Amino acid sequence: MWLTPSGRGSKLALMRVILNKTSRHTRQKQTILRIVKTSPQALTAEQVWQTAKPHLGGLGLATVYRNLKHLSSHGEIVQVIDDRGHRRYFGRAIHQGWFRCQRCGRQETLAGTDWSNYLPNIFPQKIFGSQLRVDGWCSNCQKIILRLELTR
Repeated sequence: MWLTPSGRGSKLALMRVILNKTSRHTRQKQTILRIVKTSPQALTAEQVWQTAKPHLGGLGLATVYRNLKHLSSHGEIVQVIDDRGHRRYFGRAIHQGWFRCQRCGRQETLAGTDWSNYLPNIFPQKIFGSQLRVDGWCSNCQKIILRLELTR
């Protein structure tokens, strides 16, 4: 029989203890979540780590990866894998879009992409979230390409 904080032993009580232990929000996890949720663009684990290091001395990159995996698997953030195989993380988990520059790889969240009001008219299923990726050239790359074309 397992002993639990209440002094009683049951498998259900043990499962509650285990679930509460594994889903607690540590200071590290809270900081990582705040960084991802407040970022206007998708972040890599390395970017999250660089941003969090000044706030959390001794934070390891493996800890950031582990927490990002946990947060994305629990639906608190969104993980996207780009064409190059890099994982990026968004703070909003519902109805979002992002732009990816095909030339430089820059990614950014598209403003005003909550199309949740239109989805019930298109899909009869219950929709919990959606993602849209738009590929093209960012404004910086457009300027570079235009300059190259003008010099020809």
